[in-house]
Amino acid sequence: MQRKDLINLIVVKTPGTTEESARLRGKLEQYSTAELESRVDKLNLEMIQANVAARHANEDAQRAFAIQQQNKLRQDEVQLGRVFKTAVNGKVALDNEGNRKMIRSWVDDTRDERISPAWFIAVLNENPQLADSLSWGSADILDPAKRRAAALAQEETDRQTFTRFARTNGWSEVQANFHLAQAILGSGFSEMSLAAAAHSGELQLAPASQEELTEFEQEAASARDQAALVRAEFLRNHATPDELRKAAHQEFEQRRAEFQRQESERQLLARKEKDEQFGGYVPLPEFNIESGDRIRINAAYLNRLSNIDLPKFKAMLRKYGSYQLTQRLRGLA
Repeated sequence: MQRKDLINLIVVKTPGTTEESARLRGKLEQYSTAELESRVDKLNLEMIQANVAARHANEDAQRAFAIQQQNKLRQDEVQLGRVFKTAVNGKVALDNEGNRKMIRSWVDDTRDERISPAWFIAVLNENPQLADSLSWGSADILDPAKRRAAALAQEETDRQTFTRFARTNGWSEVQANFHLAQAILGSGFSEMSLAAAAHSGELQLAPASQEELTEFEQEAASARDQAALVRAEFLRNHATPDELRKAAHQEFEQRRAEFQRQESERQLLARKEKDEQFGGYVPLPEFNIESGDRIRINAAYLNRLSNIDLPKFKAMLRKYGSYQLTQRLRGLA
């Protein structure tokens, strides 16, 4: 770099007024080239050190803010627990995810509001219509014995909901799956919320074993047979002509649905035979180790992949074959 360029660089990097910059330029004219280069090196080093210090200060500020937010969330959780024990007109807001989200949405950060029982009551006094957006229960639940009874009843309801969902979608009924659903969705979940969490990959459930699937089918077949007997008895002895016509139409639709199911199974077996004849497909692993993060290759993962990265999904199809992917999508492999 020439002397002129060195001087210009030093003047530009040195803060000061126009007069101060002019005096600095005159002074630098007396420096040797080696001295100018040394001055530039010093300025560059100071700038690097300043940038590093600024970055560290920014990281420290971000960490401090994150800690502050975590502390606020913990405090809010404690206060929410107290809110759900606060009686309002003989009722208490139920502690479920819907109520938690709704109550949090009432907080006005511009007014530096914080969740607390007193704040909760004040908000409802100012806006009584907000009470309609919450689900409520009797304040009797504040009684420890009644609270335990209500918790047991909710546990039984959740278990029945999860059992119906698991059997419908081919997931295992094991306690680990049930407890995982409770941990992620809280109590009072629905089959719709379970399906949404499983589809998004938030809820990673273990698929049902072949023994469980066989048991599910046997119980479902028994229930269908019993229902068919009851329905047949009703149609023979009590049905009106209109009800008989509707029953005939329903039977036709059921037979068509069964034909479509059998055709789907036939096509799947045909895919299996073709894949076996080709002989070039490798076994589909449980985890996607190629990505380095060991993502479980389950139905939720494959559904998500087909929606957000179709080329990658097609590449898996070419590598593992349609039969293996279809089986995994159905939770059967």
